[in-house]
Amino acid sequence: MTKYLIINGDDFGMSEGVNRGILEAHTFGTLTSTSLMVNMPNFKQAVKWALQTPTLCVGLHFNLTWGKSISPPEAVLSLVGDDGSFSGNRSDFIEEEIEHELTHQYNKMVSAGLTPTHLDSHHHIHIEIPLVYLVMSKFAYQTGIPLRINPNTNDIINRPLSTDHLILDTYDTPDGNIRLLNHLATLQEGITEIMCHPGYPEHKNPPEQDTRGREFQALTDQRIGDILREQGIQLIHFGHLSKIQALQQAEQAQQAAQAEQAEQAKLAEQARILEQTAITLLDEPPIQEVPIQEVPIQEVPILPASPRLPFLKERRLHKPKKTKLNKKRTRGRGPKRTKRSFRKTRIRRYVRR
Repeated sequence: MTKYLIINGDDFGMSEGVNRGILEAHTFGTLTSTSLMVNMPNFKQAVKWALQTPTLCVGLHFNLTWGKSISPPEAVLSLVGDDGSFSGNRSDFIEEEIEHELTHQYNKMVSAGLTPTHLDSHHHIHIEIPLVYLVMSKFAYQTGIPLRINPNTNDIINRPLSTDHLILDTYDTPDGNIRLLNHLATLQEGITEIMCHPGYPEHKNPPEQDTRGREFQALTDQRIGDILREQGIQLIHFGHLSKIQALQQAEQAQQAAQAEQAEQAKLAEQARILEQTAITLLDEPPIQEVPIQEVPIQEVPILPASPRLPFLKERRLHKPKKTKLNKKRTRGRGPKRTKRSFRKTRIRRYVRR
């Protein structure tokens, strides 16, 4: 099975540095997809650059945690505070108001001239909050838009189109590029999405604080292309997802058909061998019966009884009689004598003598 990979850059539209880093990583040849935040200051710039780059796949980065809502504040009171900014009180979210805000963010992106190729969320809210995932999965299923896979759910019924695997990691540490290369070297078969947050390096900040600049450097590592070629990994974006999955289904059906044909051929070969064995047995000449020769029984002479020898005596079967000696030995000795009585007896016997 082929390995397909989507490398998606989140937070498109957040700032000019983020927009520039995503566009340059795409031009470098590693980043294939991005997701747009429609309530950010550099939204219009991101739309303009995206329209000038048709090879870049752009989805909707649904946001409920940062900035102000697109909907009127009075329509989404459970999502925003008094100033119209998102409150972040996740326990207060109401399903209808999440749907309302999602629809408004989607419509704003479409009105700007970009149709979202997929859906995901800022700060992974559709992965961490089941209610948000319920709303987004329903919306994605109804519109036919792919949704970033949620590893915490096993939906089978009405499951929206998504990848097979998702790698959630950051690459803003000194070993970030090594970690990214390891992900590529151990990529699973099927379709995998690698999420990242690149940005153009900002020299005004210290390197250890420029997290997005470090991710940009990891994505533009020259070794990535070598590993992609060695592992046979094909880079795609979410716009290819439906076609790739159709190809996967056809490939799986072909493999199943080939396995069934191989099994039928194996059974046919076994039947042929059994039939050939049966024919061989029928063609063999019958087994000739060997006549049994009767052997005459020889009479064994009976020997006469041997005479009784004179020195042999018959074994006594009765109990032998007690002799006088036996009686004397087996006679009881009576009660135990004391030392004094023994002396008297000795004296009497001595006097008698």
